[in-house]
Amino acid sequence: MAILDVLDKEVVKDSHVAKLLKMINLGHFARMVCDPDFDRWVDPVLRSIMYLKADRFASIWHPMGERLEGRFGTKCDLLPPFVRFEDYDFSPVTEINRSKILTELGLDQDSLIYFVNGTIYKY
Repeated sequence: MAILDVLDKEVVKDSHVAKLLKMINLGHFARMVCDPDFDRWVDPVLRSIMYLKADRFASIWHPMGERLEGRFGTKCDLLPPFVRFEDYDFSPVTEINRSKILTELGLDQDSLIYFVNGTIYKY
């Protein structure tokens, strides 16, 4: 039985919710929340709790980023840093502008910058 089948009823009773909660490994979830070195997999039923705990989000898609910011009230960065087509600056980045940006970010001038999509938590 899939975990959400417990709630697949015309009328969900408190006994159904209790059965669902018994099926979730809350010990695993609690350890994952408290220990950044523990397993990073989150049961889909509990994922919303983790989104509420997040300090920041990253998305590769504008609508998803806007949805996360709107629903959870937490900043979302688009990574890689995409912009809306109508806002895109088609002029190439000059070496001077690149150097200025890297200096402002405190990065070495020969840095290779890459981005990872995900959710960021402070521990």
